[in-house]
Amino acid sequence: MDKSFDVVVIANALHIIPNPEKALAEIRRVLKDDGVLIAPNFIFKAGGKRNLWQRILSLVGVRFAHEWTEDEYKSFLKANGWTIEMSYVLKGRIDLAYVECKNNYS
Repeated sequence: MDKSFDVVVIANALHIIPNPEKALAEIRRVLKDDGVLIAPNFIFKAGGKRNLWQRILSLVGVRFAHEWTEDEYKSFLKANGWTIEMSYVLKGRIDLAYVECKNNYS
């Protein structure tokens, strides 16, 4: 149903979806006008540098459709109509950009 959720969480998925813009459009459809999108996502270092875990995943056949840096990921969200309310990077085997957004089109 349209505009029926207060919060939508899409965790570590946008980078593996070939057309993540479509996923964001569907989230926009089901999210209430004042709702929150929580979209943590794996990120890469600038220049395409991969850490050990990213190289291991690649060797075993795990592929990401998008290998965004933190800034590229936030720019992607903004370009698709989202205002970033909060973000920070969680350091780990593969760094994660934790991002909370509001819909620009509400």
